[in-house]
Amino acid sequence: MRGTGSRLGICGVLPFALGIAACEAPPAAAPAGAGAGVDVNGPAAPAVAVAPHARTPRLIAPLSGSRSDSRQPVFTWTRGANATLQICEDRACARIIDSVRGADGIAQPTTPLPAGVLYWRVSGRQELSATWEIVIPSRDAGLPTAFATLPDYDGDGFADVAIGDPAENAVFLFRGAFFPAFSSPDARLAGPSEFGRGVGAVGDVNGDGFVDLGVASGAEPGAVTIYFGGPSGPTPGPTLTASAATSAFGATLASAGDVDGDGYGDILVGGRPVAEVFLGGPAGPCTTAAFTLAPGASSADASVVQGPADVNADGHPDVDVGGAIYLGTGRSFALEPGSDFSIFASFAGDENGDGFVDFAAGAVDPGAPAGIDTAAFLLVEAGVSFLGAAGDVDGDGYGDTWAAISSLLGAPERERVYFGGPGSCGDTNCRRHSPIPIPGHDQRGGNLLAIIAAAGDVNGDGTDDVVVTTPDNGTAYLLLGSAGGLEPFPFRTWTGGAGFGASLPALFGSARPSF
Repeated sequence: MRGTGSRLGICGVLPFALGIAACEAPPAAAPAGAGAGVDVNGPAAPAVAVAPHARTPRLIAPLSGSRSDSRQPVFTWTRGANATLQICEDRACARIIDSVRGADGIAQPTTPLPAGVLYWRVSGRQELSATWEIVIPSRDAGLPTAFATLPDYDGDGFADVAIGDPAENAVFLFRGAFFPAFSSPDARLAGPSEFGRGVGAVGDVNGDGFVDLGVASGAEPGAVTIYFGGPSGPTPGPTLTASAATSAFGATLASAGDVDGDGYGDILVGGRPVAEVFLGGPAGPCTTAAFTLAPGASSADASVVQGPADVNADGHPDVDVGGAIYLGTGRSFALEPGSDFSIFASFAGDENGDGFVDFAAGAVDPGAPAGIDTAAFLLVEAGVSFLGAAGDVDGDGYGDTWAAISSLLGAPERERVYFGGPGSCGDTNCRRHSPIPIPGHDQRGGNLLAIIAAAGDVNGDGTDDVVVTTPDNGTAYLLLGSAGGLEPFPFRTWTGGAGFGASLPALFGSARPSF
C-alpha cells in the first residue's frame, strides 16, 4: 500500500506536569489507508512544559549526537524553565566556552562556536540537566538545522566503529581516539543467532546525552536489541520486536530523530512489508512500535531506512523508508508527495551548504522548503551515480557524497568521494573528488560486495572518515579524511571470517552497499 501509516501503539505522556514520558498499552491499529502522517501523541498538548515545582531542566533539542548546520544553534529545553545554557569543550564542562541566559527554555549563542564536537547543558536554580553532545560545522549555513547521528557510544567526542559479524553472532566495537591503535576491538557484543545482521546508531533514546546502538538478530521476522551508550560504552537494554513487519525486521536501523518533540530520540526499524517507529523515553524506548511507515511504490521494500535528515529545514526530522520520504511535522510524519526513489538512494548531507539536507539518487537533488526538489540538480555527472553521504571528509563545512562510477571513465576505482561546495554542478570534474580504494572491488575484475559508511570523525582531527567493508572475505578498512581529501591508503585494516562487516552504522543509519 502506497505511503500509508498505521498506528500500533503509543509512548504516551503521563500527566504533563510531571514532564516524563511512559509507554501505554497500544490501542487498536488504525484502518488501512488512514493517512501517510500518523499523529503519535493525539491532540496537541504542552508535552515539554515543566511544572513549577520541577527543578531539573530537561533538554529538548538539538538531540545529543546531532550534526548542526549552524555555528550558532538554537538550544531548547523544557518550557517555563528560565536557566543558563553552558556550552563546553568537554563533557564534564570543566572548560566552558560560552554561558547564555535563556528565557522560557530557549537560548542561542551570540557569537559563532568553534568547529568540532562540543557539549551543552542547562543550569537551573538548583539542578543541572544532563550533558548533551553536538557537532558544530566549520562554516555556517545560515539556518539552525540539525541532522544525522554521530556514532559516539561512550560520549568522548570521537566517532566509534561498530562492525557486525552475524556469522559469529557478534558486533565488534572499536573506540575512536586522537591516536587510535585499533589493533583489536575494545568490546565484543554477543547475542543469539544472526546477531549483528543489522547494526545502527539509533540516537539518544533515553535523554542521558549518550548515543545508543541497535543490533538486529534472530530468525524471521527478527528482533532488535538496544544498547545504551555510556562512559564505558554500550550496555544491554530492551529488545524491540516486530508488530507489523513479517520479515527483515532490523535489516537496517536508523534514528528517526525526535518525532514528537519530547526530547527523547526515536528509532526507525526497517522491515517488510513496513518499517516501524519506536518512541524513546526516560527509561529507553517503548518495546511496542507506535506506528508503521510504508515504502515507496517502486521499491516496495521498507527494510531499507535512513534518518534523521531535515530536507525542508523546518527543524523537524525527516526519514527515508524504501525510497519514500516522510517529512516531520513536529507531532508525526507526513509523506512528501511524489517521493518514490530507489532503495539505493539516500540522504547526502548538506552538499551545497544552504541549510537544507540534500538527497543522492543518481544525481544529487537539493532540499527545499517543500521537500526534495526533483526538478533541480545540485550535482550531476555522466558515468557517475551519487548514492549517499560521506560526511565532511575535507572539513570545509560542506557535505560530501560518495558515488559509484562507470568503467567507461577509465579509472581503476569503482567508487569516489565527491566534495561539496557552493552552488550547483552539472559539468564533468566541477567538483573535486577522491577515489575510495577497495581491494577486491575495483574495475579490474574485483567483484566483492562493498559496504560504504560515513563513519564520522574517529580521530578528532576535524575531518570525517570512511569505513568500507567487504563481508564476502571478512575485511574492513578505515580510510581517514584530511583537508586534501580521503587518504589513498587504509589507516587500519581489520579481518575476520566471511560475514564480518555485513552491517555497520553510518551517519544516517545502517550503511548501504554499493552497486
